[in-house]
Formats: sequence, structure tokens, C-alpha cells
Amino acid sequence: MSTDCESTDSDELIFLAEDDEKVSHVDEKPDNLSYLSAIGIVGEHNHESHVINRAIEIKSRATWKILICDDDRSVHNVTRLALEEFRFAGKGLEIFSAFSGTEGIEIVEQHPDIAVILQDVIMETNDAGLHTVKYIREVLQNPLVRIILRTGQPSEFPESSVILNYDINDYKSKTELTEQKLFTSLVASLRSYSTIISLAESRQKLAVLNSQLQTFNQNLENLVRERTIELEIAKEAADSANKAKSQFLTNMSHELRTPLNGILGYAQVLKTSDDPIKNQKGLDIIQRSGNHLLTLINDILDLSKIEAGKLELEYEPFYLNGLLTDLLDTFKVQASKQNVEIVYRTIGQIPKLVYGDARRLRQVLFNLMGNAIKFTSEGIVSLTVQDLGSNKIRFDIIDSGVGIASEDLSKIFESFEQVGDPKDMQSGTGLGLSISQKLVALMGGELNVTSALGEGSNFWLEIDLPNYVSSTPINLDAEEGYHDAIPSEMSSQPSFTSQAIASFAKPSHRILLNFLELAKNGDFDALQETARDLQKSDACLQIFTGEIIELLKGRQIDKILSYLYAQMKEGQNP
Repeated sequence: MSTDCESTDSDELIFLAEDDEKVSHVDEKPDNLSYLSAIGIVGEHNHESHVINRAIEIKSRATWKILICDDDRSVHNVTRLALEEFRFAGKGLEIFSAFSGTEGIEIVEQHPDIAVILQDVIMETNDAGLHTVKYIREVLQNPLVRIILRTGQPSEFPESSVILNYDINDYKSKTELTEQKLFTSLVASLRSYSTIISLAESRQKLAVLNSQLQTFNQNLENLVRERTIELEIAKEAADSANKAKSQFLTNMSHELRTPLNGILGYAQVLKTSDDPIKNQKGLDIIQRSGNHLLTLINDILDLSKIEAGKLELEYEPFYLNGLLTDLLDTFKVQASKQNVEIVYRTIGQIPKLVYGDARRLRQVLFNLMGNAIKFTSEGIVSLTVQDLGSNKIRFDIIDSGVGIASEDLSKIFESFEQVGDPKDMQSGTGLGLSISQKLVALMGGELNVTSALGEGSNFWLEIDLPNYVSSTPINLDAEEGYHDAIPSEMSSQPSFTSQAIASFAKPSHRILLNFLELAKNGDFDALQETARDLQKSDACLQIFTGEIIELLKGRQIDKILSYLYAQMKEGQNP
């Protein structure tokens, strides 16, 4: 036999008739279970995927695996001799021999990548070969191997019955099987096997791609779901922010128009009046409205500065008790009208002179006390101050008012947010608590609240307020008695003589005239810049410049003029 699918034209029979083969009734359904029990093989195993994987590997092998399953050794010898030089698709043969159906099954189990089986029918039983075929197909789940059934009794095993009842691929009678016909059958079987393997490989790759596609689709669905949730959350946040800003604009429109109407209305009355004293009440309303309007504008500017990271604290010594006393005095009239009692108490030894930003601390406490009184129709509002040690001071503002619902506690410190009764919301901007919390954070502390609906609230904060120790006497104006304009660098305070101390209150006549001119023109920016330059350049004028800077914080031009005239007068009377 020649190589690469080329064969001789030999028509010699390579097998003789097997007279000793016994008759088998192939039209009857084989008793597979009894047969398997008889040969010692029980149970079914799903090997299909394993068979396919092993078979695909054969594409890289140098040989085709062939199994001769026949109980006649001479058949094995003749077949091997006839296929000795056989080659297909550049590959030779690796031939296995089995002399019984049981042995053939074991070999197929060990080598699921066998390509072709030359299967005899009558071996250890009359139809052992047929049972072997059925076991390979159904139990071993091997649909790939090509099975050529060879029998010496074709009349007893009709081709049509065998083909219909058993999954074989070719049927040959040993009495007619020549070398050329064996060659042709084997080539056809290997070609079919190779095609099936390629299809199985394609199907396997397609299954992998489908699996990857399913995973991709699942990941895509999850991603879309996550993004949808994120978008919904972002939309809810945006809607909430828009709602809060809309409410803020509504409130601000009301808040700004009210004082402006008062200012413009009474200004019109005073413009046509011949007796300003008679309209003193209108002047008071203009002043209060102007102050209220200034507070609103300052709140908005403060929030903008804080969010932009541009707000800076200004540390200086101040009398803590003076600040708190002045603060409480501010609310006495309002509290009295509402039958609210203001209680002030201290716990422990509270330092008198501390170092910090008095203006911002007052702003925070003013907001908290204002809210406490606002939401307490009658009862008690208390301010408790406690020294916690290590330069830390705690402030508690406790009221017996309406309280805050638990679900609203997380909202009250948000910008533009207001909670509670809608009628109370109209009297505020929703910025006070947000600004206060941010200011306390800038001071290195924290602002918190505990409250229950109908049981009042407790807002408390803890900040560092170091005790200030000065080597010099401190003279403070009575009205602004909690501020001190001594330089802010505590660790490097100079020790001044009595002569130097006296010089603090004596700016030159030229300096005073310069400040008076700027004040009369209402140029606050130039006043502040001049005061700060003088503060840096002349240490002996720290009290004077500090007082000017403090008065500028309240934009109190009348007080600045009064202070400057007083300094002029002192300079004329040494």
C-alpha cells in the first residue's frame, strides 16, 4: 500500500469467512444493562465534553488512533499488515488491539480520541460487538469515533437492521473486504472524523464566545444598572439642590425686600419732613433695616468665601466674658417679648482674656442664640460655658422650644436648608447654621446638636481658646469692651516700658488727619489698607490701628469718626 491516501489496486480478500460465528438476533433491542453487568461495567458517565477536548488535541498529533476490536488474532495481524504504510493528511496510524468487547470499551475509555474502530460482532457473546457500539455511544458519550462494523455472517446481521438500530458509520462483510476496500473505508472514515472534529472545535470556540458575550452582556447590564442608579441619585440630589436654592431665592427675595422697603419708605418720608426729630422712629427703623440687610449680605459673602477657601480667621486677644455679656444683652428685648428667660452660667474657672477670633465666635453664638429664641415661644434659653482644660472651651445653647425631628437633623447644617414649620422658614435664609458649622470647623472645633421634636434642642461647640497672658496693661473701650488690639503673635509679645505704653494712644496729628479724610469720604477699603500698613510698620500704634480695624469690621463710620476726633482732642490736651 502506498502513502498519502494512494492505494494499490489489489482486490485480494484479506479475510476468510468465519464459519464459527454464531447467529445473533439483531432486530431485538439489546439488553444493555444485563450485558454491562455481565462484563463488569456498571453505571453511566458523561464524557462528551472530555471526548471532544481530547479529540481536538489529535489535530496536533502525528498519528491517527485506530482500534481493531476482534477476538481473532489473525484478523489483527492481517489488518496491521494491510495498513502498514497507510497515511492520511500526512499522518500515519497508531493501532490498538482489543480481543473482546470489554477490552475494547476499556481502551476507548482510556483513549477517547480514537478516530476509527474496526469492530467485530461476535466475540465473547453472539452480539458483543453491537453492545460495545451501544455502550461507546450512549454510556461513554462518544459521538465522534467512526465505527466500521465487520462481520463474517452478514446474512445473520442484515446491514439495514444494524444501521437503523446501532450508531455505526460503515458496514463491511469480512468475505468481501479487500485491501482496497479497507483503504477506501478507512480514508472515508478519517475524512469524516476530521470534519466532525473541526465542527466540534468550531462549536467549542463558539460556545466560549457565547459565554464571553453573555458575560459581557451581563457586565454591561450591571454597568447600565449601576449608572442608572447613579444618575437617579445625582438627579435626586440636583432636584433637591434646585429645590433648596429655589426656596432660598424665595426667602432671600422676602428677606431683602422687607428691610429695603423700610429704608426706602422712611427715607422718602424724611426727605419731605421739616422736623427730623419728630421722625426719630423712622430713623431707628432705617438703621435696624440697614443692619438687617447688611447681615444678610454678609451671610452670603461669608458662605461664598468659605466655600472658595478664601475666608481667613483673625486672631487677637479678647475678654470672653465681655463678649458673652454683650451678646446676651442683644437678645434681652426679643426674649422678653416672647416670655423667654435667658440663663447664663459657667462651669469651672473660665479664663478672662483669651486668644482667638472674637468676631467669628460672636457670629456663631449669635446665630445659635437667635435660633434658640426664635423657636421657643416661651420657656428658657440657656448659654453654658465650660472650661474642658487644655485650652478647650465648650459652649452649650439649650432651649425648651419646638425641637427638631430626627429625620431633619442631618439637613439642618446644609446650605439653604430649613426645617420645621413653613411659617418659621420665611424668617430666615437657611444659611446661619451652615455658616456657623463651617466657621467652627475653621476654628479647629466642631458644632453638633441633640434634639427631639417637642422637647427642645441643645447645640454645642468646642473650640480652642488659649488663655492670653500679656506683660502690659490693656485699656479697652467700654462699648467694644471684649476686643484688644495687642499684636496677635502671643509667643513674641514685647515687654513695653510705661513710656512706650503711653505712646500707644498718641498717633501723630498728620496720621489722624489722613484717617479723618478717608473716613469722611467713606472709603472703607483705603481706611483698612492704611490701618493695616500702619499696624505693621509702627508697633507703638497697635492699639490705635487695632481699634480702627475692629470698627471697620462693622462698617461703623460714625464710630470711626468719633474715635478719631477723640484722639485729636487727646493730642491737643496732653
